[in-house]
Amino acid sequence: MKNLVIFLILLCALWMVGVLFEDKQENDYKFMSVQHTNICRAIAAIIIIIIQHVSGGFEIRYLTPLGGIGVAMFLILSGYGLNESYKKKKSGGYWKKKVVRVLIPYLIVSMVVIGLQILCSFKIEIPYYWYLDFILFWYLVFYLIISIPGMYAKRYWILSVTSIMVFIACTMAGSGLRAEQALSFLIGIWISDNYESAREVLTNKGILFTLVITGGVLLMTKQIPIIRIQGDTVLWQGIQLGMKVSFAMALIGFIYCFRRIFNSGFIALVSKISYELYLVHFRLLRLPQKGVMGMCSFWGLSIIGAWVVNKISSYIKKRIC
Repeated sequence: MKNLVIFLILLCALWMVGVLFEDKQENDYKFMSVQHTNICRAIAAIIIIIIQHVSGGFEIRYLTPLGGIGVAMFLILSGYGLNESYKKKKSGGYWKKKVVRVLIPYLIVSMVVIGLQILCSFKIEIPYYWYLDFILFWYLVFYLIISIPGMYAKRYWILSVTSIMVFIACTMAGSGLRAEQALSFLIGIWISDNYESAREVLTNKGILFTLVITGGVLLMTKQIPIIRIQGDTVLWQGIQLGMKVSFAMALIGFIYCFRRIFNSGFIALVSKISYELYLVHFRLLRLPQKGVMGMCSFWGLSIIGAWVVNKISSYIKKRIC
């Protein structure tokens, strides 16, 4: 616990130093604008990578739910961004760019990992990320909706049925990570289509605190012994889903309401490499992470690696898109 506290203090110090090199973008940006969503991605990456996985390295397990909250934020933002892109362009061309943006960094990381495996052990293990196939699944569903005439008008019915099927199927298959995210992408679509209503709801501090309380109650509920023994059941995954979505939506709203706090060069950097950071840090989890120095080294290597992958993938994308 002591090491985690020291690490979080160092993280806050880095955040404050980043304020000295603050992002020059306008602070008074709109709700769910590029600036807002970029900061949300950065915070989601910090929640997943730094707080959850680093605390895991210190064998502190009660912060585990933060990872799912960060993933829910990513999926909500993906649903929102995809629908906004379609409404502006009314074509499927942007869909190719979305898929390319997901696949190229993955292929770069995979090639490096496989190359190191060949050099070090001659044992090839293709890197797998459950989030990658999950988000590509939702991209495919959305692509079919916009490609088949008349389907876009029925998108809520289609996406709702798909979400329910995903929730039930993943629960039965024991894939809790996917089951608890079954509604996240759909919520992003809803925010896009009901922007004014969503803005009023998610910038109302009273509603945001209600969402936090709801998430907190569900978090405490799942600690009840009779609930915990349920395992991979609809009840258990339903509680997980409600908790992750409540906290994720509250965070998106709070980030907008207190946006001046997040005007930091450090946050701006993480926002640009958030996806690459997810890919790279996952490959580095096997490195020794004992003590504060181990955790700092892990985080530093993750940022450097993600930055390099981001630059290479950006170069490639400019050539093919």
